[in-house]
Amino acid sequence: MTALVWPGSTESGPGTLETPFVVSGKVHGRETTVAVAAPDEVLDQIVQWCDEDPRATGGWRLSNAYSTPVTTVARVKSGLMKEARRVAHLFQLLPGVWQGLELTAGCGERMPITDAEWLPLGMGMPCESCLSAAT
Repeated sequence: MTALVWPGSTESGPGTLETPFVVSGKVHGRETTVAVAAPDEVLDQIVQWCDEDPRATGGWRLSNAYSTPVTTVARVKSGLMKEARRVAHLFQLLPGVWQGLELTAGCGERMPITDAEWLPLGMGMPCESCLSAAT
C-alpha cells in the first residue's frame, strides 16, 4: 500500500510525487488538464473553472504515474458532525480511475469531497473499521 504525504508534512516515503492528482475538464469549450498536489486542490481547481465559466465541467483522478493504489486520509470537516464522530477514514485511490464528488472509505462510509478535511498520515483518530479493512 502506498500512502500520500501532503506538502508541509515531515513524513516522506516511497510513491510520493509533487503533484499526484490530475484535474481535467472543459472550460470555455476547451479541454483543460491541471496537475495538483492534494485533494483539496482538486476542488479548488474545479470551483475556479466554474467561476470562470458557469458551464465548465471537471473530474479528477490519481495520476497514471503511480503503479499501485494510493491511500489518502480524511475526516469530516469540523462543525458538520459531533467531534467524537470525526474519525480519520482511509480512502484507496486507483491510478487512472476517475473520481467523483463522493469517495467511499475502506469501512464503506461515503464522504463528499466538499465535506472532507484531508489529513497527513498519522493525524486524527483512526476509523477502526478502515484500519481493519486495510490489513
